[in-house]
Amino acid sequence: MAMEPAARYLEMQVMTATREQLLLLLFDGAIRFAEQGRESQQAKEFERSTERLQRAQEIMLEVMSALDHSVGDELYIKLIALYQFCHSRLLTANLSRKSAPVDDALQILRNLRAMWGEAVARTGAERREAAPAAVPQGSLSVLG
Repeated sequence: MAMEPAARYLEMQVMTATREQLLLLLFDGAIRFAEQGRESQQAKEFERSTERLQRAQEIMLEVMSALDHSVGDELYIKLIALYQFCHSRLLTANLSRKSAPVDDALQILRNLRAMWGEAVARTGAERREAAPAAVPQGSLSVLG
């Protein structure tokens, strides 16, 4: 069975992503599924809402399990608490069929995504600055 172009693109994006880029993709997915779950709740499409909110919850579990302890105990504890809060609010929204808990989770998820996005961008810029410039050996001069 042939994959849809969008699915093939996403698969390639995931397969070639760095660890940092994967984290951003996970946050993007959690936000997208939470938004879809909220929209489905509002449309009284509870089966679809349950599925979408569960997907967002599963992503949050993955983000928690992937968190590296080397970030330091204090930061690790704070991040885990935020991730658990988001997971808990998504679960509450799913059980209660109310959108307010989804909104709570989305607010934090969007802030976390922005924070990690900025950190990844800075880290990438620092790596590029620190990398030695490639000097081709035996290159020809264009000046004559």
